[in-house]
Amino acid sequence: RSRSASADPGLHPAEAQTGYDDSGWAEVQLPHDGLIAAAASSAACRDGCSGKSYIPRHVLWYRKAFTLPAEWAGSLLFLDFEGSFRKTTVWLDGELLAAHDCGYTPFRVRLDNATSLRRRLGSGDSAHTIAVFVDPDNGDEGARSHGSGWWYEGGGLYRSVALLRVPPLHIERDGLFAYSNLSWHASGGMEEEGEQEGEQPSGGVLHASAAVANAGSSAQTICVAFSLSPPGGGRLLAAASTAAVSVPPGGRATVSLALSVAEPEVWSAASPHLYTVHAAVVQSGCASSSSSSSSSSS
Repeated sequence: RSRSASADPGLHPAEAQTGYDDSGWAEVQLPHDGLIAAAASSAACRDGCSGKSYIPRHVLWYRKAFTLPAEWAGSLLFLDFEGSFRKTTVWLDGELLAAHDCGYTPFRVRLDNATSLRRRLGSGDSAHTIAVFVDPDNGDEGARSHGSGWWYEGGGLYRSVALLRVPPLHIERDGLFAYSNLSWHASGGMEEEGEQEGEQPSGGVLHASAAVANAGSSAQTICVAFSLSPPGGGRLLAAASTAAVSVPPGGRATVSLALSVAEPEVWSAASPHLYTVHAAVVQSGCASSSSSSSSSSS
């Protein structure tokens, strides 16, 4: 549900509390632009408002009630905001959690360390309320000082928001990375580095790495199993596991290895072949691998 408002919310606004009556609010589906439905007004926007759209700007409230299952206790819980314009403040059950001041970047809010969730989740299924306040104002002209441009950017939660459950031992957000080196057939029958026009590569080496975080209270010995799937799916083209590494409590470790692929198909606009790299954290049965490497930090 969402509602437009006109006041600074402060630290403990009524709209963020669990008992607040939002029955009169409009129901919306994300992604949502809370401004575009308003008619342009030269009276309200004498200077044109942002982007000279003449669409009036006002602040917005969103609320979402949800229930978490008891078995989620001990997990890390996040809300991933793909985009909100512009200045965004987030509460859980009336507790201020985070603020984000850029309308063009995604951001993540951690929920499991909030007081109300830690107190209630372990004792059974628990009901919670997320409240989000969005102020889309960027001045009449827009400016770098306001973190936005000179065009109409809309206002509110203009991208999706997702609830994410993560185990304490996990691959970090954006922690999977891969790149390849290809070998090409040369006209003389010898292989050489670098693409040759009109030729397909004779082989390739995929270099993959994963950053593993440990939010638990004790060190964990793990490895990461990597595999490569061909375009369109089907049988795995290559698979291997890294050597075992210890991840300290509250720390992270980065592991990497190389996978060889025979005659890979290259991507082009005419033939957009895409391979998929899979990575899984393994806590038992890790085998050593001479082609893998690792580093850890706390």
